[in-house]
Amino acid sequence: MANKKQSGKNEKSKSSFHDADILEEVLQHVGDFGRYQKILIIATMPLGFTFAYVYFVQMFITVTPENYWCRIPELANLSVELRRNLSAPGALTGQWDHCQTFDTNWTKVLETLTPPTGRDPLVPCQHGWEFELSDIPYHTVTTEREWVCDRASYIPFAQSVFFVGSVTGTFTFGLLADRFGRVPAVIVLEFVGSQYRTWVANLILAFSFAIAGITLPWMALYIADWRMLMWVTSAPMFIVILAPWFLPESVRWLVSRGRGNEAVTILKRIERINRTKIPDEIMDEFIVFSNRDEVEDRQSIFSMLRSTKLRNTMIKLIIVFMGCGCVFDGVMRLSNSFGLSFFAVFSVNEVSEFMAIVAVAVLLDRFGRRTSTCGPALICSTLLFIASFVRDGLPRAGLAIAARLFSIISYTGAMQWCTEIIPTPFRASGVSILHMSAYLANVFSPFIVFSDRIWSKLPVVIFNTAAFITTAVFMTLPETKGLPMPQTRADGEKIIREHSLFSKRRKYTENSENNTEIRKLYEENVL
Repeated sequence: MANKKQSGKNEKSKSSFHDADILEEVLQHVGDFGRYQKILIIATMPLGFTFAYVYFVQMFITVTPENYWCRIPELANLSVELRRNLSAPGALTGQWDHCQTFDTNWTKVLETLTPPTGRDPLVPCQHGWEFELSDIPYHTVTTEREWVCDRASYIPFAQSVFFVGSVTGTFTFGLLADRFGRVPAVIVLEFVGSQYRTWVANLILAFSFAIAGITLPWMALYIADWRMLMWVTSAPMFIVILAPWFLPESVRWLVSRGRGNEAVTILKRIERINRTKIPDEIMDEFIVFSNRDEVEDRQSIFSMLRSTKLRNTMIKLIIVFMGCGCVFDGVMRLSNSFGLSFFAVFSVNEVSEFMAIVAVAVLLDRFGRRTSTCGPALICSTLLFIASFVRDGLPRAGLAIAARLFSIISYTGAMQWCTEIIPTPFRASGVSILHMSAYLANVFSPFIVFSDRIWSKLPVVIFNTAAFITTAVFMTLPETKGLPMPQTRADGEKIIREHSLFSKRRKYTENSENNTEIRKLYEENVL
């Protein structure tokens, strides 16, 4: 009875992987990286740029100039340098107090143009602040609303609100994508073959985030107005409204919903554009397969979580995305704390991002997903650990930039890895939950950066710890290099069961147990 049950289970698993193979075979015949897929990549590029600009711009509208001091109305007609030297305690030494000034007779100071003596008591700023716009040559939200000193906590709070919106939107539209259709990033990956998936996934990320990150600092300097910068970077988001009329629906998603006729129509269009032909017997098999009506495929992400293997793997992926997202975002926010040009450090960071994403495209298919993510995450943790012992300046900035480069490699690898683990019916909502987890971690990253008020090295120590934990969890995920994307829940369970770190050991143990049972049956019935 047990053997019969096991046999039935194996047949189901074999059948489900055959389903996934049908889709991969159809893609190979229709062209798994032809003219159609290249047009699709180009069409989704603008969406990547607009998202990257909206993601990054918050840092440029809330950045704080390095030099500011208490405003004294009586000194308003003097030069900037003289106002600062007279009103800011310690100004003549170059290390002045940003948040306090002298409690003195300013009319007398104006008459003598002599700074108050050290005997005068210090009081908090009474009339606001003055900002020297040399390092940040335009007014930001911070300077206009004077979010400094006792109001400095408003900055991380405002930045975290962005990610609160991201958490809500990502979760909502991820669920909608599995119910009503795909999001662009998932669509592109589902239309290309497994051998091109790495390059396609990372090409879009490389061009959108890296180029947007390199150009945005200089756009901010050129525009020099935080309101106009918001308009320039946010208005292009309206093109997303046009996406349903220009982007095709995912064939994999249509098949998972039993809408085979629509899937065939899209495949015919791809045939025409790629100038290819799917053999009749393959197309007939695909039509039969795509029009089947399986209850499992119509269930939500919650039905996937009823599987112990998929649920545990999903929890691990959530931890990975939270760790990667926190380090990726947090180290970037440290750009303004190294005593160097904020705009230059940010641009160099994004150049390293482009290099990192190209490196991912090479590493993932050569060394596999696990090695290509664990290694960089461990190096990132090590570099951040070293940076915690280095003073501010070029050496520490260099270590932080290098750490972020390796964090991007592991994070980008994880973004592709998760799409190869989560089955098709749950992929969009599953990926959305993972990105939502990263955004949830990012809600706290501005506050982690702000914790340098407690101890200057605390942010780096926290990010180092997050990178180390991420490395450990990466090790437990199944290797998916060269495997077809799982089409059903059984496919996902099979990948986890057979391609996890200790799967070979488990397989050897199972085979040994089966051999023992066969030997016992032989001895009982023959000997």
